[in-house]
Amino acid sequence: MKCYSQFIRCPKYRENETRFYCLNEFPQTITVDSGLNDTNSGNYSFEWSTSENTETIEVNAAGTYTVVVTNNGTGCEKTKTIIIEPSNIATIENVEITDGSLNNNQITILTSGEGNYLYALIDSAGIQSAFQESNTFSQLQPGIYSILIRDIKNNCGITNDMVSLIGFPLYFTPNNDGKNDTWQVYGVSKNFQPNSEILIFDRYGKLIAQILASRSRLGWDIQW
Repeated sequence: MKCYSQFIRCPKYRENETRFYCLNEFPQTITVDSGLNDTNSGNYSFEWSTSENTETIEVNAAGTYTVVVTNNGTGCEKTKTIIIEPSNIATIENVEITDGSLNNNQITILTSGEGNYLYALIDSAGIQSAFQESNTFSQLQPGIYSILIRDIKNNCGITNDMVSLIGFPLYFTPNNDGKNDTWQVYGVSKNFQPNSEILIFDRYGKLIAQILASRSRLGWDIQW
């Protein structure tokens, strides 16, 4: 067995190696090597389970690969097993939303995929939350959010999506002091609920304002 130390890279002769492949990068390949630790590779022969006979091979599929490395001078051989496990960016299956309030809205992101994922949100002001293991975000203000889902199993990339939380103020004070001067619905845009209309009536049932929410950036005040 002395000859093994001449060409097997692992000092304890551990034969198995686990690698990861990003399925979303197919058909890009990764290089799998035989474990030879000798610059004179011409002294050895290689027999892969893929029928290739080079020191390294290129693969783009998950699976188990084996290589028999033989010292041509001594006939001593060693078998190495390489397991390629899949990873992938996340697929968003559904986003469950609880909205309609000012500060107690919630988003739960349901995903599938071969990776391990962390989740983050970017709010309407461009402020990003820290990535977290939980797929649920609570105590959210209404508005439009960007969803970020990052694969950490093999750093295969980030999945992006947009989601809207609908909400509206409970009151407004139209006294032109620059604070709460108008009333409007948050989380509505040309991409989210674009045809939403707001109908405002006085206490007697008279229609006093009709607003297409996606076009009303300034909102409504009592002067309408």
